[in-house]
Amino acid sequence: MSQLPSPSQGHLLFKTCFYVWNPFTSLLLLGEYISLLDSSCVMLKRFVLVNGMRLLQSSISRWWHLDLGRWWYFMPGMQGKVFLSKISFTSGLLHTMSTCRIAPRIIAEPTRMLMDEKFRLEVHYLPPHRPVTLHSSLLSERQVTWEAFAQYISGPDGVVKVDRDESFGGTYFGQEPMGLIWSMKPQDKTDGMRLMKKDVTTPYVVHISVYDGHISGKFSENAALATIQVERWTLAPGVKRVEVRENGIVGTLFIPPGQGPFPAVLDIWGGGGPLELRAALLACHGFVSLSLAYIFHSDLPGPMGSVSVGFDYFEKAFNFLKSHPQVSSDRIAIAGLSFGLTIVLLMAAELPNINRWIFFFFLILHRSVDKIRYADNGSVIWRDIVLPIPEDPEQKVKVGKIRCPVLLIYGDDDQCWPVTEAADDIEKMMQEAGNAHLLTRICYPGAGHIIEPPYNAFVPESILVFPKLQMKAKLLFGGKTEPHSAAQEDSWKRLLAFLEQHLILDGKPLKSQL
Repeated sequence: MSQLPSPSQGHLLFKTCFYVWNPFTSLLLLGEYISLLDSSCVMLKRFVLVNGMRLLQSSISRWWHLDLGRWWYFMPGMQGKVFLSKISFTSGLLHTMSTCRIAPRIIAEPTRMLMDEKFRLEVHYLPPHRPVTLHSSLLSERQVTWEAFAQYISGPDGVVKVDRDESFGGTYFGQEPMGLIWSMKPQDKTDGMRLMKKDVTTPYVVHISVYDGHISGKFSENAALATIQVERWTLAPGVKRVEVRENGIVGTLFIPPGQGPFPAVLDIWGGGGPLELRAALLACHGFVSLSLAYIFHSDLPGPMGSVSVGFDYFEKAFNFLKSHPQVSSDRIAIAGLSFGLTIVLLMAAELPNINRWIFFFFLILHRSVDKIRYADNGSVIWRDIVLPIPEDPEQKVKVGKIRCPVLLIYGDDDQCWPVTEAADDIEKMMQEAGNAHLLTRICYPGAGHIIEPPYNAFVPESILVFPKLQMKAKLLFGGKTEPHSAAQEDSWKRLLAFLEQHLILDGKPLKSQL
């Protein structure tokens, strides 16, 4: 063998090399040991060369010459990684030209956040103008996988920024910073249930991956370029969760960290049963919150699915909050969703008659089945069961008696309830009574029935079970994914601002942080 060239002559000495395949780059050079010899040469004692689809380990019986020219440089701060561009390897008949790059990296900040908070999502170290697909997934409490994906093209800097760049395809389009969360759909299209968080003590763990090229499915069969996971929590540290079984009241109390006293919210969910998501998040924003059950709970009296509480049940819950040592007794709001809104209006207007009106609603539902319509896919449309709006004042809530501010939030594509007609009637009655100045209406075009805290996955329909009526139906909620998701984000901000305006006398409540 001829005499070996010295490093000062601008050569690179190799003893062993490995060929392995990487689907993202045509060539990848990694050095196990790297030493800079002079201004034109790098020495690697071991290296990995990626090129082609074959795995080969060989001993080199002679030395290879590596012409770096002006195309090598060391990137400081990259934990010893080397970026080599346009490398020319020559040894006999072997001649390979390609590019070596740092592996793509997903950046999520923060990686732990509350469910109503945004997070920044970026992908770095991609080739410029490269088509890639971002994919998100989580496992629900019912062990159903929910997922979303979006197709991007990296910028000239090799970076995708979800809050800056537009999605060209997938479960959402355009510039949507939280699209990978709110556009999730169940993998099992026959599941028929919406995504509900019942255990607020545990987070949703969301896995986010990036794939080479624009793909639309079978993500588990493709190799991800990079993966990261984020946790989306409902409870912040220091927020207490206390089950309430007192004086016949069934619910869950959430108390912010600190001594208080705090403003409070009585949270009444819809006919589908109690959920703690909103009450827990309100506590993270500084409000003592009681998520009250009145139907579909095993600790309530009577058969499951029936309203068996007396007229004084809701008054007891309100007084429970009012007398709590950590609650400001004169700063309490009541929030309702779906049928819970009817109860809220009844509490504000005519508390002694609540029980009669609850059963009146279910009586209307039972006797108006002939007004039920069906969508093309068989989903039930309920919105007509109380139409036309009754003219008889004895059949309506006397909202003219309300003496507190009212925030009415609804979507104009609600298919469960005639909300636009009902809102018009409420405003008309309040105008006649002289208290319309207390009413704030916010209507969201394209939004459906269940407007929840932001970024929760949207479904236009879901299965509900009504044992007393011997019904199990897939209800059509209405709405479209993008406008409904936008409504959830905006309405949550409006709700918090409304509560702060009317309940906070000495500045905003302290929001808890993860």
